[in-house]
Amino acid sequence: MTFETKVTKIAPNGDIYYEFAYTNADIVGDTGNTQPAALNAMRSALKNMVGVKGSFIMDNRGFHKGGDIIWPEGADNNVKQMVRQMSNSIEQLASPLPAEAVGKGAKWRVSSSSSFSGINVKDVATYELASWQDGVASMNVSIEQQANPQNITSPQLPPGTTLTLKSFASQGRGAATMRLDRLIPSRSTVSLSSNSEMSAKNAGSSQESTIKTKMAMEMTLESK
Repeated sequence: MTFETKVTKIAPNGDIYYEFAYTNADIVGDTGNTQPAALNAMRSALKNMVGVKGSFIMDNRGFHKGGDIIWPEGADNNVKQMVRQMSNSIEQLASPLPAEAVGKGAKWRVSSSSSFSGINVKDVATYELASWQDGVASMNVSIEQQANPQNITSPQLPPGTTLTLKSFASQGRGAATMRLDRLIPSRSTVSLSSNSEMSAKNAGSSQESTIKTKMAMEMTLESK
């Protein structure tokens, strides 16, 4: 996926106003044993992300302060969910900085909340400054995500279906290289693995189904 960013304003307090837009999305490389029909469905969903754009505000430490996403006409809930999850991942790759001056070996923790697939999640990222030279910082990060048991609401669920999260936990590691005069890191990588358990009950039925999911994701961001 390719997205473009443009800084439109720097406020007196250091807040950075910027715009972004997805300009390309496709499936490339080795697709393994994925069936052609499934591959085409995923490619079609990704293509629908092209044209999604928005404007956001980031403070001078790299923390996002809000913004708006502009959806292309006809964007469905799957596209919206995918973009929101991508936005959350990109925010984690942004590597927010501590308020005080720090040196090599310093560690700091950033806590936040996010939501994906109707699940409210608590995120804790621990950063370490691995090196600092000529205005370029290299950082390592470890990520933990937890979610309390909760009912899940989604427009994709059939009417009357009840979906309940029993447990969710995710761990990950990553690294980022960034120049402090640039909006996003020049390169970031993160790998995440998660385990979740949910129960589902259909309307008018007392039978409950259990759904266990394992997921692994690797993401790389390179800027030009």
